[in-house]
Amino acid sequence: MDTGDWSFPSNAADLYDLSFSLSASNGNSIRGISFSYNPPSTALSDFGKRYIQIDQGAVDGSVFSVIPVLRVKGSSSLTGTTLEVKVYNPAGQDIIKELAGLKSFSASFDEKDNLTPLEVGLHNFSYTTSPATYFQDVGASVHLRKASDEYGLNLSGNVLTVSDYSSLEEAMHSLVLDVTLDDSDASISIPFFVHRPQTNVLNWAFPKLMGFYLRYGELQGIRAGEGTHLLSPLYEGASYDDGKYSLSFEGLDTLPSGMKLASASVNGPITLIVPTGLTSGSRYRITATLYETNDKSVAVTSRPFLIEIV
Repeated sequence: MDTGDWSFPSNAADLYDLSFSLSASNGNSIRGISFSYNPPSTALSDFGKRYIQIDQGAVDGSVFSVIPVLRVKGSSSLTGTTLEVKVYNPAGQDIIKELAGLKSFSASFDEKDNLTPLEVGLHNFSYTTSPATYFQDVGASVHLRKASDEYGLNLSGNVLTVSDYSSLEEAMHSLVLDVTLDDSDASISIPFFVHRPQTNVLNWAFPKLMGFYLRYGELQGIRAGEGTHLLSPLYEGASYDDGKYSLSFEGLDTLPSGMKLASASVNGPITLIVPTGLTSGSRYRITATLYETNDKSVAVTSRPFLIEIV
């Protein structure tokens, strides 16, 4: 209510009745919208205050009006200025608790999925959200940074430079998008991998093997829900036959009960089973080990591969 220079006296609750109403027109709905005191209070500072509560049942894009009415007890009333409100409640589940209304976030380098291994050189980072203008709509500011100060990776604005260091292949790396709102902060982790052609073999016992990876298509990771998924091994510079060689799999992170990896052939496919009940967004890194079937001490381990639950 626009009160100008006037303010409620200390005994406002004894003198006035203050009410608010909701209205909608032109096919709009007020379903899922209500008023509340939060927290309930009789303090003078809260006398003219109401909170508009919008729950998950509210219709995204609907417009409603808030109309305040002040009545002198036993006498006349005054209708205040009408406030028009538009509901922001897109369909789907929020992917981050602190970012209400954000239904999806995807990152890319050079317009390719962020799990596509990056070669040595410059790479342009970008992202998309659903809704498409989410950060602008909620008035958020965003800042991109490296998750840690890793040698050989340099970030300037949205451009990531990958230097020519073979050790960068050995781990998963991450950028972080920090999101700042008026009443909360959140951070979105963006994983990525580096692919650098090697000049030396990975292991003396595998004289032609220059690189060993797991792949899901072109990706060094998979976003997987409940069910069975197929991965592939990739050997750079060499090939291997069943019988003489076998594959096993390990988790760099503790794998949940029911998640299983198996392959009947060293050339794949590798079967990944994702059980029910896993938390969306949780991540697990795995590796494969290629070994001689008759001597498990003769072995070489792949670069890490990421499983992200969706």
